[in-house]
Amino acid sequence: WANSAALTFAGIGDSTPDPEHGTIVRDAAGEATGLLLELALNLIWTKLPEPSMAELYRALDAAGRDFASRGVTSVHSMAAEPSAYWRAMASRASGDGAERYPLRVWAAIPHAQIEEALAIGLASSQGGERFMVGGAKFFADGALGSRTAWMLDPYPDGGHGVAVDGPELLRERFELAARAGLAPVTHAIGDAANRAVIDALEATANSWRGARLRPRLEHAQHLHPADLERLARLGVVVSMQPIHLTFDAPAIRALFGEQASRAYRMRELLDRGLTLAFGSDTPVASPDVIDGLRAAVGRLGRDGVPFEVGQGVGIREALYAYTLGAATAIGREASSGALKVGFDADLVVLSHDPVEGLDDLQVVATLSAGEATFDPSGLFG
Repeated sequence: WANSAALTFAGIGDSTPDPEHGTIVRDAAGEATGLLLELALNLIWTKLPEPSMAELYRALDAAGRDFASRGVTSVHSMAAEPSAYWRAMASRASGDGAERYPLRVWAAIPHAQIEEALAIGLASSQGGERFMVGGAKFFADGALGSRTAWMLDPYPDGGHGVAVDGPELLRERFELAARAGLAPVTHAIGDAANRAVIDALEATANSWRGARLRPRLEHAQHLHPADLERLARLGVVVSMQPIHLTFDAPAIRALFGEQASRAYRMRELLDRGLTLAFGSDTPVASPDVIDGLRAAVGRLGRDGVPFEVGQGVGIREALYAYTLGAATAIGREASSGALKVGFDADLVVLSHDPVEGLDDLQVVATLSAGEATFDPSGLFG
């Protein structure tokens, strides 16, 4: 959303043409409303002043403290920011003072930079204990709230949403990503978007399997029943954000009626043997893991109405998805995500056993590599 001052600052007027894969929403009189969909945000984003490295460090430090207070020890960054942000994350996590930074960071790069990564040999899993190069990030579509999620059937008011990185691009650049050694990481909300990603993964399976890469489907919110078994055969990690369900549920019921059953199919994905990795998609949603656990297990919408409760998972399964499932998504299941000899000494102390109930559950302390990163009561000295 942009106010009139921001529109003027960016030179956006009523006659400004829509950019590719983006929309300047206009009212009945043809005037720009200030709502910019998908890549139209770049009309303003690219004109904002660059923050200094010191400002980025301050923001990263504040984020690190906040994540630690929520029991988070590792983050997967999804390449939605300028390159200066990626550099700042890498420097802060692995450079000077890395022993004081509370998070391990796995950071994807935009797929538009695959050629540059290939030219210098930058690939997934490179890096150190605190910072690792992630995969190549793709966007197959937009989001449900803005009606830009790409759906097989039209929305009630018309249109199928937006295909951002289309089917041909996905196939071509998944192949290139495999050659560069970068795991494809693809945002897909609508069932048409998810089908396009599955098609592209099937078409390029020999390449990414040959490179021993682990692609991941990011969000996988709406899946056509015919695509579930295809996804299971591929064995792709499915990265989902349970907390999205809480605010999407009322809209899904209103928009899709009986087809609401295609949304957030966690139970079916698990039953087919797929690895679920749970996260938050912050800053789109809160990074609070306990709220995410409640959403995964209880599946209660913000309207107070349960949503497709048969697709819910048990508390142990949800805990696994937030720990070993998330570690598996980045190839670290042999060293992270569990309390085992030889594993990272990353752990969270909770107020009580979550298996006994999630009511009033709180984070008491958080440790990273055996050092307290959040410990307000002085439990660890």
